[in-house]
Amino acid sequence: MQRGATKVGLGLDDIRSVNVPLPPGNEQKRIVAEIERIFSGAEEISATTSRNQVRCARLRQAILKWAFEGKLADQDPRDEPAPVLLKRIKAERAASVPTRSERISIVRTRKTA
Repeated sequence: MQRGATKVGLGLDDIRSVNVPLPPGNEQKRIVAEIERIFSGAEEISATTSRNQVRCARLRQAILKWAFEGKLADQDPRDEPAPVLLKRIKAERAASVPTRSERISIVRTRKTA
């Protein structure tokens, strides 16, 4: 009649015969009240954490928006506007990319070397 993980020689009757001391009723009620108070605090902390996570996500989006709008720092009037900078970068990249015939020439040169 053994169930679960058992230890040889330790039967259910042995376990039933063990006396487990319990605190008096009023002490048990105080312990339960304290546990409930702690759980309530933990629930409040969890709710606050959830609200703050949502707030952080919103703030992150706002900061990114401000960054892309150039509102995070004072702008130097001598700086070129972003559209002009992007256009210049694109032109520089296009100028540095070899044409198809130049790429073929490079490949042929490498093969003969």
